[in-house]
Amino acid sequence: MIKDKAIYFLFLEGDYNATEKNYFKNFQNRKNDYTLKFIPTHNSEPESMMKYAKKRLAANGYNKDNDQVFLLVDVDNDTKRNEIIRKNLQVKAKKNKYKYIFSNPCFELRFLNHFKFTLKQYSNQDELIADLKKYIPNYSKNLEVFGLLIDEIKVAIVNSKNQLKNKNSDVPATPGTLVFELISLLHYLK
Repeated sequence: MIKDKAIYFLFLEGDYNATEKNYFKNFQNRKNDYTLKFIPTHNSEPESMMKYAKKRLAANGYNKDNDQVFLLVDVDNDTKRNEIIRKNLQVKAKKNKYKYIFSNPCFELRFLNHFKFTLKQYSNQDELIADLKKYIPNYSKNLEVFGLLIDEIKVAIVNSKNQLKNKNSDVPATPGTLVFELISLLHYLK
């Protein structure tokens, strides 16, 4: 009997979030035992994203025994949002076997971690993107950058883990990103 490939559902903030999709689709092109399925959530609030995921999974062939669900969320240095996530949503996500992949302030921290380690307290994503442009001068949202980053994936994983050392939460304070958890899974299952 041939085993079905696992489906890794990636629920993305907003209507058309090409930044994350452009990055992760490159892992789909590898010979692997999984399929990536990208689903925009039309929302950026973590709780609404989870509710939307629940509705959409059945219609997309979700098998809770074989598949995995990831919700990619930018925390945006929002203290109130961070607290809601920490107190309420992590428990609900674990109960549903979902995994939130948080970035604070934004996903682009993942890109910057390929080039350097930083603990700089970014006040917003524009400030972080200005730092990223020191390494990718023409960077803009939705630009395909995977080819520039692939050789430094291990560096980015180490930098991401080091940012989270001594932090006692699954929701990173700034700066911090949990994207490395998903990358580790995808990269090493190729």
